[in-house]
Amino acid sequence: MKRFVVIACFVLSQQAFSQGCFQKCLDHLTQPLRSQEDVEARLAQSEKIIQNLVGCDAPDFNVKTITGESLSLKELRGKVIVANFWFEACAPCITEIPALNKLVEEYQNQEVVFIAFGKDPEARISKFLSEKKFEYKMVSGKYDVVNDFCVISGFPMNMVIDKEGVVRFIKVGGYADDRANSAAYDMLKPQIDEVLRR
Repeated sequence: MKRFVVIACFVLSQQAFSQGCFQKCLDHLTQPLRSQEDVEARLAQSEKIIQNLVGCDAPDFNVKTITGESLSLKELRGKVIVANFWFEACAPCITEIPALNKLVEEYQNQEVVFIAFGKDPEARISKFLSEKKFEYKMVSGKYDVVNDFCVISGFPMNMVIDKEGVVRFIKVGGYADDRANSAAYDMLKPQIDEVLRR
């Protein structure tokens, strides 16, 4: 009986952690910086903090795309979510778009939803999309999901969320050279396949 109680407590504590770790990430960021050493220490910790979000419940979101489609974490339960965080002036964000589009094409008949959360205003994103194809469902900077998702290490950031709303993969950064032609595809495809098999 004692063994069962210990296991149950562990499960409950893990569940509590998974529900609050994005908030803990944000709390870390709001701590005051008193010196250059504090700034450097925070930057050094950023990647570790981001990787600690794997296994956490994704932040709830309720947004509209620039075409007016409503998207929420709750409504997307049962589907894999591939999220991209980007902005127009970010060279690696732009160079990886063809590789991201290839993923959308490959998984178009499966239970996978691709969402791009941009930092830019809707008008700027719309102008960008009139000149360059980006096949993800597009959400503008009107919604402050960059803070909700604790994007602290830089852009682009790519994330895979499983059918239960749990973050299974996060990768920050990209390439502004020829490696961008396939890097995002090669990185995300095995992660998506693994989550779909669960």
